[in-house]
Amino acid sequence: MSSPLHLGLEPHFAALESFLADQEASFEPEVRPMVREVLAHPGKRLRPLLAFGSGAGIGPSIDLVRGAAIVELVHLATLVHDDVLDGADTRHGADTPNHTHGAHAAVLFGDALFAHALVLASEHTSSTLCSIVARASRDVCSGEVCQTFSRDNQALSLADYQRQIRMKTAVLFEAACRVGALVAGYPKSTSTPAPPSGSTSASPTRCTMTSSTCCKTTPRRVRRSGPTPPAVN
Repeated sequence: MSSPLHLGLEPHFAALESFLADQEASFEPEVRPMVREVLAHPGKRLRPLLAFGSGAGIGPSIDLVRGAAIVELVHLATLVHDDVLDGADTRHGADTPNHTHGAHAAVLFGDALFAHALVLASEHTSSTLCSIVARASRDVCSGEVCQTFSRDNQALSLADYQRQIRMKTAVLFEAACRVGALVAGYPKSTSTPAPPSGSTSASPTRCTMTSSTCCKTTPRRVRRSGPTPPAVN
């Protein structure tokens, strides 16, 4: 895998791919082909990139690579579930688990990926890592539930739309940055979380742009129906 985004971090990403491939052995024989399939067609690995960037100054240590892999496994789990919800047959030009193995097996496989990410996180010396990953997993799944309930809601507010996309996408970016800083040993102040979803103080859902800019650049309503827009991956 080569990308201008990865310049200077090639050893990190090589170590990441090796670590992810090694995780196949942690699953049952029946599940291992599915692990190979989702790892064979990677996207841009943006979340590991954020973890590596936040851990800047250190090489591809096992803790940093493990942290990046944990966040990527959570992301992969969400993609597996998204493809079931959308009835998608392909992703990155390859068949999805939903298409190859059926929706039932794909849902359970996505669950297994979530669980394995938490297993890896629990093995870190700091319980903070497990907390970061668990909270991000909860919020990502909750965001998908909220979006599902919002379909055909013509009165959905901009604030609710922003809350949903924060949970579906932004929280995992945030988690990647926090994990990178944590495992690199940076001060706790560098990995302080943003206010939780729904917070009434310094709410992350409040639009901070001017009204004229916001109206021109920010969608006002969540999608009504049809497949999920392509995920950033």
